[in-house]
Parts: sequence; C-alpha cells; structure tokens
Amino acid sequence: MNERQEEEPAFQQSEEKVIAAAAQLRSANPQQQQYYTIQNDFTRAIYDSGQWFNEHPECCLRDANGSLVNHTEPTQKFPICTGGPNKDTCHIYGFDTQCGRDGWVRYAVDTVKKGNLDGVFIDGFQGCSPDGGCGRTVGTASPATAKAWLAGLEEALWELHRQLAALGNKTIICNGTGEMWACGGKKPCYCDAANKERFYPNEHDLEQVVGAAGDDNGRNPYWGIIHVPHIDDDGRTNFNKSIAGFLATAGGAGTPFGYGLGFEYDCESGGWLRDFPELHKPLGPPAGPPKVTDVQNLGHNQKSAVFTRLYKSGVRAYYNATAHPRDGASCVAWADGTVTDANGGCKQMERHLARHDV
Repeated sequence: MNERQEEEPAFQQSEEKVIAAAAQLRSANPQQQQYYTIQNDFTRAIYDSGQWFNEHPECCLRDANGSLVNHTEPTQKFPICTGGPNKDTCHIYGFDTQCGRDGWVRYAVDTVKKGNLDGVFIDGFQGCSPDGGCGRTVGTASPATAKAWLAGLEEALWELHRQLAALGNKTIICNGTGEMWACGGKKPCYCDAANKERFYPNEHDLEQVVGAAGDDNGRNPYWGIIHVPHIDDDGRTNFNKSIAGFLATAGGAGTPFGYGLGFEYDCESGGWLRDFPELHKPLGPPAGPPKVTDVQNLGHNQKSAVFTRLYKSGVRAYYNATAHPRDGASCVAWADGTVTDANGGCKQMERHLARHDV
C-alpha cells in the first residue's frame, strides 16, 4: 500500500499508485509475480477503499452501544488512517454487514483486474481470523456482533476466492506472524498459499512448515513463503538460523516454498533488502524429505527436536530446536566447504551425524 505514497495526493489513492508501480516493474521484468496487499482488520484512508468505508459508516463495525468501533495505531509512521491528532484512528471493516463484505471484496478484485496482478496478499491473520477470533479489532462489539463479524469475514474471504478464481489463475496468499495460516487445517481453504512472517524458528515453527509443505490443501501443491523481515545490521544470527530452518524443512529446487528477507520501512536509508553471500550459493533439489530426530517433550506444550536435510548438491542443513526460539542452534554446511553457523550448531551437527544416519 506504500508504493509512491508521498506522491500527490499524498497518502491517498493507493490502488492507482500500486497499479502504476506494478506496470513499471513489469516493464523491467515481465515474469515478476505481483500481489496486491490488503488487510482484513481496520480501514486505512491511504486506500480508495478506506475512504469509501469512511464515507459509508453503515458498512463499518459498531460497538455494543451502536457507535463506530475505532482502532488507534499510534505507532504508525505514516498518516494512513482517518482521524486523530496523527491521523492514527481507523474504523473497522463491517464484515457483519452485507455492504461491508461487498465493499471489501469489490475493491480487492477491481484492483487485481485493473492492474492485471497475480492476486492478493492478505495481511491480518496474526490475531484476526475466522477460527482464532479478532480481539484487538472487535473487542468492544457485543458478543453476538463479534460472532457475526467473524462469520462475515469468512464469507467475504470465500467470495474473494470465488471472484478471483473466475478471473483465471489468481492467488490468495494469507499472511501470519508465527504461523502458516491455512484455515486452521480445514479443507478446502480460501487461501491458496501462506506466508510465514518473522521466521526465527523454534520446534513448532519447523514442524508446522514440514506439515504445510506436505499438504496440498485442495491445491497440488499448497505452497508458501518463509519471510524474514526486519533483518538489521545486527541480524546475522537471525539470518543464519532462519536460512538453516528453511533448508532443513522446506527448501530446495522443485519444492513449493520460497525464502525471502528484508525489509525496513525507510527506503532512503537502504532499508529494503539485506544481501548475504549464502543467498547466491548453489543448492539444487533435496535428496529426500526432512529428518526429525531427538524429539523430547519439555512440558507446557513445548517440544525439542532436531531437523536435518541433505541436498543432492552435498549441502546439509541442521537445526536443533529448543524450548525458546532465541536459543536454537543451527548449521548449513555448503558444498564449497563453508558453513553458516548459529549458536555453535556446526559442532553440534558433527556430533549428531556421528549418532544418526541423516
């Protein structure tokens, strides 16, 4: 939504600006896949859709007293909402109303059609889903309204799925922080793919990715993205662990998963991408599925396990997941003899391979 945001009219008309930027990028790379980012929680006036909802309060969520439910985002760096001293107060999409559902779907589909985009990337499943509820958004609504809102959100997601499918080969990517959102395991799912954000893996992270990579979820294959944002100059350890976790579970040529890292929000200071030499090393297809060993129950619904995977190129990935993700140890041994180590994982891998045929 932030493409060309400061061009006039500043912080408005995101749809038109995104379409123009997408066309410019496609002229340089016709094969680029492009997904339009939308949200499922609160309106943002940076979009035409957000301004439409502001002008149609009957299509927004109401609290138990009949007043509009507002959501304040005081930490937002840009004036993307509707009012307040910093333009940080947004309304909530009225998924409990027919016009709210229709308006949300209409703007998403129209933008994909006008821009000839490949689909949509829906942000908001980190705490705002039909199965998991949406406390931060609908908390002041009555219980009956909140229930209707969540049911309406699911109805809108399925309608978006139907309308995009009618356009051809369009994709819905559902974004979650700390999970791969796939309709809570229900099949079929309105998501065609999942994005797992902030992948600094623990055992549950890795187990979930292994499960998702083997789940066609109505598609063959159901695919996903491992996304590691906010890698700053001190982020080497997080990068080392995330690339090892990815390669130990879902990486390699021919698999339905991709890995990406970066961004920060300030482009002028070079914040968009971080490059590491490992991203340019040859990898190729895996020699087999991930191996999971040394599984231990630690109590409090926590488990520890070791994940390893060998690639036909000779690359080997190792991840020793512990109860806390920040303590995990990992290693990638590359075909050229170099290693990518986190928390002494390469020494651990040597001992592990002496005990296990992996």
